[in-house]
Amino acid sequence: MGSTAKIEAQKALTIAIEAFLTSKIGVVEFSRCSSTAMHALEQDGNELFRYFHAIDAQTDHFPVGAVRNLWAANALKPHDTEREAVENALRDVALIKAHELLGWNKSQQF
Repeated sequence: MGSTAKIEAQKALTIAIEAFLTSKIGVVEFSRCSSTAMHALEQDGNELFRYFHAIDAQTDHFPVGAVRNLWAANALKPHDTEREAVENALRDVALIKAHELLGWNKSQQF
């Protein structure tokens, strides 16, 4: 991937981290964004990304983001209840890891 694409992925990651840190998106949605950035930035071996990638892999059945618009409200309810429980259990550590990832992200030049 060229430098321009990596710079765009890095910007998208910053936006996602800040959205997560300000509670605009949850742990699951942020983990999806982080996994996308991990691949785009070629950081598959980076432990900061791998933490969120593991969450993404374990929660990929939850509808988050724009895809929610394609679901009926009654179909979302049980998934939302389960997702909220998972997010509550993961939030504290995920916030710490997100701060670390933000620091890493700001230190990189592509």
